[in-house]
Amino acid sequence: MRRDRQDRDILSRQGRFELSYRPQSRLELALESRLAWEQDRFYTPATKVRALAFTPRVVYSWQTKGRWQAEIEWSQVEVSPKERLIPYEMANGRSAGRSMRWDIRFDYKLSQTVQATVSYSGRNEPERQQGVIHTGRAQVTAAFR
Repeated sequence: MRRDRQDRDILSRQGRFELSYRPQSRLELALESRLAWEQDRFYTPATKVRALAFTPRVVYSWQTKGRWQAEIEWSQVEVSPKERLIPYEMANGRSAGRSMRWDIRFDYKLSQTVQATVSYSGRNEPERQQGVIHTGRAQVTAAFR
């Protein structure tokens, strides 16, 4: 039997929990956690994945003007058999091992028709030998009437 990389028979059990708290109307503090047990039953023995992730988030808003948001995600993915590649559809696309991802974003309305956005994100994944990937972006959008 020919086994293509695209062949899948995935059984997934996942849980997601998010707790959010607003100590004041401008400020939101949140924590999301995810847990997953998944199997790709196409192979013998089946590829088994266990994944756990925590994502704390802080959002601060200026009424009708702008918003600042920061979040960081820590995840741990375990796979068995150990040498098996994880299909992208499993573990939310995460690789085996510990991963970190973070995102900081600032949106501000300069006027009725002009808005500015600045963001920075990074990720550190176990298979990357070169270290952290950093991405920055700045954008100004204007609407003409």
